[in-house]
Amino acid sequence: MVETDIERDYISNDFIETKIDLTPYEINDAINYLEGQGAIEVLRACGTAPYDFLSVRIETPGRILYHHIKDKIYKKEGQHKIKVLILSANPLDTPKLRLDEEVREITSKIRASKFRDSIELVSEWAVRPDDILQALNEVRPEIVHFCGHGSSSGEIIVVDSTGSPKPISNEAIRSLFETMKDNIKIVLINACYSRTQAESIVNVIDCAIGMNTSIGDLAAITFAAAFYRAIGFGRSVQEAFYQGRTAMLLEGISEENTPELLVKSGIDPAQIRLIEGE
Repeated sequence: MVETDIERDYISNDFIETKIDLTPYEINDAINYLEGQGAIEVLRACGTAPYDFLSVRIETPGRILYHHIKDKIYKKEGQHKIKVLILSANPLDTPKLRLDEEVREITSKIRASKFRDSIELVSEWAVRPDDILQALNEVRPEIVHFCGHGSSSGEIIVVDSTGSPKPISNEAIRSLFETMKDNIKIVLINACYSRTQAESIVNVIDCAIGMNTSIGDLAAITFAAAFYRAIGFGRSVQEAFYQGRTAMLLEGISEENTPELLVKSGIDPAQIRLIEGE
């Protein structure tokens, strides 16, 4: 919660925007939320996009309480807006993957879920090794998702400065998540032969999903989309994983045993829910 003392009873849109580090649409949501709590009075006449209000009257003159977007607007009874960071790479001279279709399907399923407003999806394309560090620093996600190629020796393949394949070793991935784990709960590596990476990741992260062999485009897309839809309905990590495999079976894709859910010692994936249902 951020408490801001001010010298006026009315706040213009411009004043709000300069005082709080939120987008206009997030400000609009914040104002609507606070109005519903009875903390402020909103004048709606002539409100224009991206806001649906004109000005805001403070209940107690000289003071207004704002709740930061990630801590309250999308957070009810302890629930905050979780972030999913998608890292994708399809280097030159490698088979073309439908990575854009994978992100599109994931986005579509999240939008169709009950708690869609509790999930923020951030996509990074054609990632190089240092891009991963940059994105983890910026986003600080709860879920990290890699989609792209994996080698038969268990490396994931990103791109170098020329767009050519750049393998990342198992040791490097483990070091990455030891250093950058923050609030990461799940890592999903949607790439061929990525189980080896998942094994290393669960030494420091609660849950990791990897592929025990090669996986086809359609299977990868179907599994991931169903997984995130289940998360968006408030399901546990284990339930979401099973729903991903079931979605493959329903589509007649006989690769349901390719994804594997691995967990850190002492962790029960059936008890991990990133979004608590109402």
